[in-house]
Amino acid sequence: MPKSAIADITVGDRHRQDMGDLEELADSIKRQGVLQPIGVTADDELVFGKRRLLACRDILGWDTIDCRVVDVTSLVEGEHDENLMRKDFTLSERHAIHEAVRQEIGNRQGQRHVDSCPQVEPGEKTRDVAARRSGLGSSANAARVGRVVDRGEPELIKAMDEGSISPNLAEKVAERPASDQRRIALADSPKAEVKKINRAKKLEKLAESTAAAAKELGTKQYAVIYADPPWRFEPYSRETGMDRSADNHYQTMTTAEIADLDVPGAEHKDCILLLWATAPMLQDALYVMRSWGFDYKSCAVWVKPKAGTGYWFRNRHELLLLDTRGSPPLPETASPSVFEAEAGRHSEKPAEVRAWIDKTWPALPKLEMFARKSAPGWDSWGNEND
Repeated sequence: MPKSAIADITVGDRHRQDMGDLEELADSIKRQGVLQPIGVTADDELVFGKRRLLACRDILGWDTIDCRVVDVTSLVEGEHDENLMRKDFTLSERHAIHEAVRQEIGNRQGQRHVDSCPQVEPGEKTRDVAARRSGLGSSANAARVGRVVDRGEPELIKAMDEGSISPNLAEKVAERPASDQRRIALADSPKAEVKKINRAKKLEKLAESTAAAAKELGTKQYAVIYADPPWRFEPYSRETGMDRSADNHYQTMTTAEIADLDVPGAEHKDCILLLWATAPMLQDALYVMRSWGFDYKSCAVWVKPKAGTGYWFRNRHELLLLDTRGSPPLPETASPSVFEAEAGRHSEKPAEVRAWIDKTWPALPKLEMFARKSAPGWDSWGNEND
């Protein structure tokens, strides 16, 4: 095997940047020799094998190295064939090869040496040849990777090269501020982190818009309204069925009266309504929800440990309807639709529900209608508020 004097070998610009663990490679070469010689041109310009060259020159201190002379028309092609076909190049390195191939084709075409262009098929465009030769597949994928390399933070480019984030997602993330790029790139789940950031920004925007609407209208606006109306349920007989009626505990209202209420500050275009309803009053609750300008989306159930009253069933549950106006933000993660909690005084709702609302929409202005007592961070409205 011929040898070359290491001092005579010149190393030009290389597309492969990650040299890996040279100490480990040098230890292997020391024990077993250079199993695969490096490639040089007749003029001693390196074509492939930079890691082996560096390990022998800088760590082992060798003066010569096994090599073979490679007849290549293009150093780009030589490095490409040695490294890319072994899949050693990262996506960002392939992008550099892609750009070099495009430039080389352009130079040769400008010099009318079209026949010597790297594997140009009849009718093929330069960008398609470059994409194919660089291993990026299509020109669209090459452009996508290029945009990440051009606009992305180092952490994002590294995440794409390591495969923890796809080029498709990386391209979208590269349009974001630098701090968002780094946060997403370093996250355990980049997709989940994107959703988390999007939701936080939507919450912030909604909080700002409610404040702006309040300033414009001169009244406070709310993005979350939590309501437990004093439903008046008519028994089969007011003579015999009023002993366990809600009217014995607090002043109730008819469905029409509740529907006609002027809900304080509920004019904002993006709003969430969480409306309590007992099983027999579900239809009335849906009517009230529509009268207040909301659309039904879903519901949760409060399950009580003991059965209460009822005609068809002895009820152990109440319904919490989730209604919206406009496009308020979804929860970061969907919660179970069942709350299990003890019952308090008549009609009192579990504190766990308000705590869930606080956790789900922490920064939004909130109103509790028909409140029994005040809560930190909430405005409250109701004749039992203490």
